[in-house]
Amino acid sequence: MRPAPQPVLYPDAYGWIVFAGSLDVMMTWVVLGVGGTEVNAIADIALRHAGLSGLILLKFSVIALVLVICEYVGRTRPPVGRSVAHLAVGLNALPVVAAFAQLAFFFERWTDAILLG
Repeated sequence: MRPAPQPVLYPDAYGWIVFAGSLDVMMTWVVLGVGGTEVNAIADIALRHAGLSGLILLKFSVIALVLVICEYVGRTRPPVGRSVAHLAVGLNALPVVAAFAQLAFFFERWTDAILLG
């Protein structure tokens, strides 16, 4: 009897991908709330046409596609699938770091304007 296959290949990486993707959506919404803009053209179209729901649908559709790709590639070439999963974590974290930097810059300027009159 063959052993049952593992349900997913890279569960830890997948958790981080979903976490970073969720933070991306949340940080995007905060940046937009303080007057920022969406720099991703496709995400901007989703926002303009469907609002936050459209952005969430787009983000998690892309994440689902990435997870399917990781599983497909990982079943035949495990090191490549793992590398794709790790790359996806990093790529999803980049906009989050950029949003935190934008907010830090915004609030520094905002507090300076208040304190300096």
